[in-house]
Amino acid sequence: MSTSSKYIKSVLLFTEEIVDFYTNSSAPTNGTITTFVELIKAFEAAGVKTYVYSDCEKEYISENLEWKHHSKLNNDYVDLKIVTVRPLLLEKVKKVKSKQTILWIHNEAKYLLKWKQYKYVLKYWPTLLFSGKYHQSTLPWFIPCKKKMSIEFGLSESILQSERTIGEVKQRAIFTSNPLRSLRWLVDIWSSKIHPFVPSAELIIYSGSKTYGIWGESVKERMDKELNYARGFESSNVFVKDPIPKSELFKEVQQSRLMLYKGDRSETFCLAVAEAQALGVPCVVGDLGAMKERVQYGITGYVTNDEEAFARYTIQLFQDDILWNEMSKNAANSYKNKNWTNFVDKLERMLQK
Repeated sequence: MSTSSKYIKSVLLFTEEIVDFYTNSSAPTNGTITTFVELIKAFEAAGVKTYVYSDCEKEYISENLEWKHHSKLNNDYVDLKIVTVRPLLLEKVKKVKSKQTILWIHNEAKYLLKWKQYKYVLKYWPTLLFSGKYHQSTLPWFIPCKKKMSIEFGLSESILQSERTIGEVKQRAIFTSNPLRSLRWLVDIWSSKIHPFVPSAELIIYSGSKTYGIWGESVKERMDKELNYARGFESSNVFVKDPIPKSELFKEVQQSRLMLYKGDRSETFCLAVAEAQALGVPCVVGDLGAMKERVQYGITGYVTNDEEAFARYTIQLFQDDILWNEMSKNAANSYKNKNWTNFVDKLERMLQK
């Protein structure tokens, strides 16, 4: 993005989530926080004066970035305001004047129907930013807004620039999503329909409440129940591991033969699958939510709601090196240009229309 012709020269990103300077490089993080941080990096790199307010312990100030606690909000004007998920945050930044205001949606948009959310959308008429066609389809037609925009999340350069060979890949499948999203279903299929045909293969699960912050703590007991269920299948080579920082998790994903995930109707993007695909990992997923937008059937993996087919495709990708190698290359190539720089460029163009 040319610094001389930018429509957006200053931006404010606001959240009350616990997010410190470049959080996702040092701790397990969920998709909302990961994308929040990556967008900040992209704005800063583009030369946009970037003001960030979050629940952070330390302030950080550089030439293009000021990162402070949300209680210290004091900007008089920015070209663009972005608040994440909660329409209430529109009220919190109302004194900051701007050309444009965005509510960045990360969940199924039907949550905006609740009056405590709806009243702020009705009051401020923001531009609603979605992550894809399926995601935008979850918005009730009568919800008021200035504009609707859909831009797929970008991925970090560390993922997009990585390469691997079949010699580096272990005979294992990996699961890195929310355990409440059909982990039990996957474990049952693995133990009964997959493991007997590939007895040396492993299913490795990196998952837990730590990844999901305050919400994760509220459902920790439910998550632990699902993870404990999975721990009961070590005889079928199912192994549960604690969440780890993104930089470490990427290495584990990259060494995996494939990713398995049923998906969920509330899965509006699924960063975990996108990251796996970009790392050259074929995925076998269910046809739920945005899975069709992440995985190209027969090209970068398989999308199916048929349990027998799910198991058959998984076994095939474990056993057929030629097929696996082709899908691995296709997966990595399909995400080559999906970086955060392009996300910012698209956002800039769409805001000017």
